[in-house]
Amino acid sequence: MLRGSRAGLPKEIFAAMIARLADGDLDIGRAASDVLKAQTSLSGKILVVVITQLADEDLDVKQATSDVLKAQTSLSSKILAAVVTRLAEEDRDVR
Repeated sequence: MLRGSRAGLPKEIFAAMIARLADGDLDIGRAASDVLKAQTSLSGKILVVVITQLADEDLDVKQATSDVLKAQTSLSSKILAAVVTRLAEEDRDVR
């Protein structure tokens, strides 16, 4: 499968998968999450976009996003700061 490697995959593929996390169809969202979770070293730019999905109203989207972040072998201080910012939101639904 694609585990741990981004070689040869265009950034557009990752953008499409991130967009699918919030797809109204739960099966599509889960499939997108599975593809992204298999990538254990997503770039910072991709992770910044992934983090924006934490603000989605749908709990399944938030869970899928969280799973993608947990699958990463390392997270930069910038990415961790962005996650902490989301967790500090007053709106419980964003956290």
